[in-house]
Amino acid sequence: MNFIRESIFASALRAFSSAFLGILGALLSFGVFLTFLSVAVFTAKDIPPFQHIFLNQPRPDGTLSQKMHDPALLRVNIGMIGTQSCNSELLDSLVLQIDQQFLPGQLKGILIYLNTPGGSAVDSYNMYMTFKQLKERYKIPVYGFVDGLCASGGIFISSACDKIFSTPPSILGSVGVRMGPFFNFNTFLKNNGVDALNLSTKNKIHLDYFTPWTPDEQDFYKPLLNSLYQQFVDSVVDGRTPDGMTKKQYKDKLLEIGANMYISSEAVQYGFTNVPDATLGSALTALAEAAGLHDMQYRFVLAQYVPPFQLGGVQSILKSGKIVHEHKLFNDGTTEIKNDQILALYPL
Repeated sequence: MNFIRESIFASALRAFSSAFLGILGALLSFGVFLTFLSVAVFTAKDIPPFQHIFLNQPRPDGTLSQKMHDPALLRVNIGMIGTQSCNSELLDSLVLQIDQQFLPGQLKGILIYLNTPGGSAVDSYNMYMTFKQLKERYKIPVYGFVDGLCASGGIFISSACDKIFSTPPSILGSVGVRMGPFFNFNTFLKNNGVDALNLSTKNKIHLDYFTPWTPDEQDFYKPLLNSLYQQFVDSVVDGRTPDGMTKKQYKDKLLEIGANMYISSEAVQYGFTNVPDATLGSALTALAEAAGLHDMQYRFVLAQYVPPFQLGGVQSILKSGKIVHEHKLFNDGTTEIKNDQILALYPL
């Protein structure tokens, strides 16, 4: 039987290496733990700016581009406008990322994918302007594709598009703005022995919850709403006037129908869509042709919003030792709109 004898030096070196690797492993584990802990206790102000990831999407023939330097068409989704995942600030952050994601001249067109009831009037206007600026800056076609609902603020944004495609069951329209509802508790308080007093300068208190409303309360806000409505109508007229109509004729038509909604085939005559029987594939094919791209020699890329990293319940445990649960009722998304009280929103 043969025995392998190890020198004292080799034995010491092996022991030292084992101890060193053990200590290194412990330090790395501790570093990972500290990183996890620091991220977990981040406050909102420490969260990085909004970011997007860019996902390769199938072209109309079902294939994916395998070439990163192919010309690109960008898809941008529009949901309820003014919420965390769809607002003008978020779109601005996407614009900043475009130059980082694409080579100069690589972006050839934008497809705005709309399935939205509208939302914030301020965000709708700002997003409309951003898409117009993108179109002018890159000298590219911007098309819209409606898949379901394109109402109110969605029509506002779509007015920046060169052409609109929609699926047959899609519903479009609702050009208008609204405020409210507002509630007044003055009578209720008086009936329960409570008086409320508000002190203000001229025209500072209107539609206050605890102050009796006068007959001219609504008259104070009507000029404001009418001005915003005119901005909305003028933007739609500027971008969506149907062929065969003058801008004045189209504006008169919009003022006549107000905030009516129409199924896709009927929405054509009101300029809300150009192709009422489209699919995503046919809209993408038309955009590619308008951009001068042929034979599927392009990438179709989706800009996907990635929410800031938060640990939810784990974060609440680290901060307060309690698990926080949040329950939301169906169809309560309107409460997420924070930017303003004036809405270009279809009341679902």
